[in-house]
Amino acid sequence: MVSVHSLGVLLPSWSVHFDLTVRTETPQIIRDLARIHALAGVIRGIPIPPNVQHRLDRLNILRAARGTIGIEGTELSEEEVELVMDSPADQPVLGTGREREEKEARNAASVMEFIQQHVNTNPDARLSEPLIRSFHRILTEGIDYPRNIPGSYRSHAVTAGYYRPPDSGEKVRRLMAEVLEGLSHDLG
Repeated sequence: MVSVHSLGVLLPSWSVHFDLTVRTETPQIIRDLARIHALAGVIRGIPIPPNVQHRLDRLNILRAARGTIGIEGTELSEEEVELVMDSPADQPVLGTGREREEKEARNAASVMEFIQQHVNTNPDARLSEPLIRSFHRILTEGIDYPRNIPGSYRSHAVTAGYYRPPDSGEKVRRLMAEVLEGLSHDLG
């Protein structure tokens, strides 16, 4: 199936499915999986000092925040994201004309911290639509995105470069339900 982009560029349109089957019949795959499982157990048993764990968590949040805003086209270096994360929210650090980039970085870091806290306090929690909408609310709060309502699925067409995402709120809701259903099957 092919869809037409508003600029006249032909774009592929994919039907996304979340069925994953891994065939583990061969002896080599079984041996490799056993070895991976054993090594993962050893790695999980290595004690990590709290100060090192804190630095690793912070680096992961910083990189995840940078990747999150990068998806939307905001290009900040790791150093710039770190500068934003280290400064008080009421103290701009990127300079005039970069307020939106700074807010995006702050919000993305807040989402990652929210996820970390949520997982630590609810280790058995499942990903859900209300939780995804909470991520969206934190991520977009206080940023003037056209027609955006923080915490709500969009109900209008958008584009991302040459990619054309689902063009209606109904399609977004249906696809999110499919993603969550697929994850619930994969997670047991």
